[in-house]
Amino acid sequence: MNDQTLEERLVRSLDQQAGALYDAPFTLGDVQGRARGLRRRRRAAAVGVAAAVLAVVVPTAVLVGGDDRGVDPAPEPAPTPLRGGASVLDSSGDLTAPDGSVRPVPFGPDVTEFAVLDDGRVVATTGRTVLVVDDRVPGITRYRTALNDLTTGDGRAAAWVGDDLRVQVLESGVTDPVAFPGIPMAGEAVGMVDAVLGSDCAAGGCRVLAGDGSTTQYDITLDGAEPLALPEPLRVEDVSPDGTLWSVRYPDESDPQYGCSGLYDVAAGALEARTCETTGLRFSPDGQHLLALEGDGGVYDGVTVLDLGLGSTVLRYEPRDGAVVTGAAWADADHLLVSTAGLDGAGWELTRHGISDGSSEVLAGPVPGGNPEEALEFAFSE
Repeated sequence: MNDQTLEERLVRSLDQQAGALYDAPFTLGDVQGRARGLRRRRRAAAVGVAAAVLAVVVPTAVLVGGDDRGVDPAPEPAPTPLRGGASVLDSSGDLTAPDGSVRPVPFGPDVTEFAVLDDGRVVATTGRTVLVVDDRVPGITRYRTALNDLTTGDGRAAAWVGDDLRVQVLESGVTDPVAFPGIPMAGEAVGMVDAVLGSDCAAGGCRVLAGDGSTTQYDITLDGAEPLALPEPLRVEDVSPDGTLWSVRYPDESDPQYGCSGLYDVAAGALEARTCETTGLRFSPDGQHLLALEGDGGVYDGVTVLDLGLGSTVLRYEPRDGAVVTGAAWADADHLLVSTAGLDGAGWELTRHGISDGSSEVLAGPVPGGNPEEALEFAFSE
């Protein structure tokens, strides 16, 4: 087969996959076995489904002065890092990437969480096993875990607690996970990873924040686990793209069930904003807004987008009567992806919503499916 023929076949194949995304409704089954009791701690978010492209604008240097010799450009502050995008997985095993491309992954309906690393590998949890798929290597690599839980770090890394109770961190571009010390826990309890900070883990460039699932208690490096000094009991739920803020949850008598949320300033060592109206705050790709789902157990009453002060609602989305929100993710800095379904399992939809312009569009559905408390038709990457 010559190069031209191969290229033509590849182009036709990609065109067919992209066309199928628009021309036919998703054929979706149940993505069951989701860990309903575990909060989704996404450390990555969005560019969007079906070819929503994120453009990063680099500031132009500003010139000052006016003599003939010219003046060196004034230094520009480093732009805030932008995160990548949420991919969407359906139960047939088709994974739609942020650029709209579609590829099959060999995962069954028992996948509970998944992430896509920057190098293209897909990491998923099913039962007490982590599955890693690399299109460049045949087969699936499996790692046994102590918990059905996955934490990601902006597409740079995925972390879990291995069956030997050591924290395992798999970095983008690195073949094997790096083993960190275990999370100190009393008795037979198993700790949970809350966040992965830094890079180049094998060389000591990473830190893992971990705790008992209710509070973040330890700062773990390759050298060991040290108590994390916090002003009060807090659970880290997300980290801003530039690393300066942590989204946290904390217990509060005003809401004994869910507690309250806040933004922790890492440099100041203090909470700079609080709210008891919603929990589970997740940063936008540019770090300027926060997304929150209201409810628990995999079904939610609505989606709220807040400013960094947590006092102003930028966007509020509620599903139609008789329906619930089953998930949401950032599509880019200005758009959300939202999955909704009827309580009877009818009318599953995937929609996209603009923050600035108030726009809404249906990306897939409505399609029939299972009970949203037991099944998930649209799964977003962590």
